[in-house]
Amino acid sequence: MSSLGGVPLELSEVGLTYPSLKRQTGPVEAVREVSLVLRPGMILGLAGPNGAGKTTLIEMCVGALKPSSGRISWFGNSKIDGETRRRIGFCPDVPALPQRLTGREVLQFFAALDGDSGPHIEARIDYLAERLRVQAALEQLVGALSRGTLQRLGILQALVHERDILLCDESFAPLDPIAQVDLRLLLQEEARRGAAILVSSHQLDQLGKIADEVAIMKNGSVARYLKAGTLKARRVINLQIAAVDGEQLAQVYKDFPEGWLTGHTFRVPWHDEKLDERVFRESFPSVAGAGAITIEQLSLESIFLDAVA
Repeated sequence: MSSLGGVPLELSEVGLTYPSLKRQTGPVEAVREVSLVLRPGMILGLAGPNGAGKTTLIEMCVGALKPSSGRISWFGNSKIDGETRRRIGFCPDVPALPQRLTGREVLQFFAALDGDSGPHIEARIDYLAERLRVQAALEQLVGALSRGTLQRLGILQALVHERDILLCDESFAPLDPIAQVDLRLLLQEEARRGAAILVSSHQLDQLGKIADEVAIMKNGSVARYLKAGTLKARRVINLQIAAVDGEQLAQVYKDFPEGWLTGHTFRVPWHDEKLDERVFRESFPSVAGAGAITIEQLSLESIFLDAVA
């Protein structure tokens, strides 16, 4: 791991506004007041519909775009220099790799950009290729590879060095189910090593299996942030609270900090398989004035739809 100190990646009220491209339209606010923290050994999932700002956010995290507002810090430093860039691995949604080189030559090239070569790099390339089942692609021209194999090679490019930060933008999308599992296990291995990992994906099932926490974006901002406790919950309790006053609702939020309000329904992630409604109401006086209580299975998909609908 790097000797650089501080939190690997931290965003504080980050925003990005593009100037108007046409006279009849105003500036486009692509990202608005996003605050996130990426700690060592953590996998943070980033979800959201198309146009929510996920790729723009990742491009700012890699240093390709400069925020219009707020602050991004890498290891406690708000300026990204050459040393910091060498500690970041980035796999874009469509890897742009030299078409006339073989897979191995591409990986050797990216290693050489960091001034690194030799037997240890060759061993690392072979190890990663075996983990993602792309050994044959190492000897093939990149231009002849399938979309899924090209994506796996792009992932290897980001991992050829052991990075402190890994940023993956839609890396699961073009992969077949076996390759998705392989990637998930490999990223989890990198997290155990201590890497801080940000994964953007529409594959909610994969995010639910790999992420420690998940940020759901909508219209450039974080609409809902899910911590580990919520992701591990198996059911959700729906409380009808139309008759609950403001003070009582504040107490409901205090009693259930992982819950959220949708219309007149307060939704509470629940871990216990058993629920006695009478005992529940007696245990939490804040819900005494709530109406009907219903229970349903909790899934990341249902939370996602609830957040972005």
